[in-house]
Amino acid sequence: MDPETQRAIAACVRSIEELEVLLFLARDRRRYCSADTISADTGLAVRSAAAALELLGAPNLLRDPIAPAARTRCLATQSASC
Repeated sequence: MDPETQRAIAACVRSIEELEVLLFLARDRRRYCSADTISADTGLAVRSAAAALELLGAPNLLRDPIAPAARTRCLATQSASC
């Protein structure tokens, strides 16, 4: 990972849960995931995964959620602003 990306992530991620969710989503940027699917894979509580998704969405690290399951996917570009 290049230094600029590392700095952007460090500035945006405030907890281990957020980092875990971001890394999970980054594994396959084409797929959409919900808090439920993230919870099942990572062991995080659904509520923690949902909170992390909400916080990561604010600085444009995630694509817009799609209905009905509030699924999202990783964006994590250099345009993210925290």
